[in-house]
Amino acid sequence: MPPVTTGDIYRGVLPFIAIQILVIALVIGIPGLVTHYKATPPPIEPGAVQIELPPLGEGGLVLPPLGAPGGGEEHPPDGGPPDLSQPPAFD
Repeated sequence: MPPVTTGDIYRGVLPFIAIQILVIALVIGIPGLVTHYKATPPPIEPGAVQIELPPLGEGGLVLPPLGAPGGGEEHPPDGGPPDLSQPPAFD
């Protein structure tokens, strides 16, 4: 199989560049092709939209508790930061 040269790549991309130039020319010449629905008003009145959020905090929207997966203890019992000078021990 003969090698693919840079010239082959550039010649192969030329038809796609030509298609892009043709599409740009069509959009400039006939803008109605891309602005067909621009004059159509939205089907919903924006002033009538109401967004109700659940209450924050207790019984509402809260984040899950932080911690290691599986409920493992993250900190030593004294509540201090973990000792990072030693690798973790898995039982």
